[in-house]
Amino acid sequence: MSHKIVTQTLTNEIQVKKSRFIATIDSVSNIGQASKFIVKQKEVYRDAGHHCFAYIIGPPNIPKTSACSDDGEPKGTAGKPILNVLNNGVIGDCIILVSRYFGGIKLGTGGLVSAYTAAANKVYRAVRTKPFIQTLKCRIKCNFSQEQFIRHLLKQYNGDINECIYTNELYMDISIPLDAKYALQEDSLKHKFFIIN
Repeated sequence: MSHKIVTQTLTNEIQVKKSRFIATIDSVSNIGQASKFIVKQKEVYRDAGHHCFAYIIGPPNIPKTSACSDDGEPKGTAGKPILNVLNNGVIGDCIILVSRYFGGIKLGTGGLVSAYTAAANKVYRAVRTKPFIQTLKCRIKCNFSQEQFIRHLLKQYNGDINECIYTNELYMDISIPLDAKYALQEDSLKHKFFIIN
């Protein structure tokens, strides 16, 4: 199943019985990025009482890894509801963190589950996304005279040039959609440039 990825950082807020729930969603592709995001959000809302989060790395139906935290809220009332929003959606490689400012009225466990779910859902539904396209990274070795042709070719394949290394010959580190791999290989034989994996 193909999934989507987040293309922006977005923050939304809801209020429940005077408590503020500020939810922020962002794209993360590894645990290190998720950890940095959590640290950053805790700093942004440093006076909030709780910073509850969930993230998934990989597609939502079968993530490579996932984690969640109640951050001092009663067990299972915050992190798990946020994670459920992520697991039941179509967006992969993302994190939602909800910072809570207590409004003086206790919500109870059911109220907390409902509030964290609502906050996560609101930001999840509002964020901009794009389809996830699996890419292949490789290096092209070619003559300088072929550079413009290869740049044009990569544009046709929706590929990206990550780096060019100019020595006696030209090396181009590229990323292309996985489904363009065989077409690029055919072009390399036809136009006499080399693909190095």
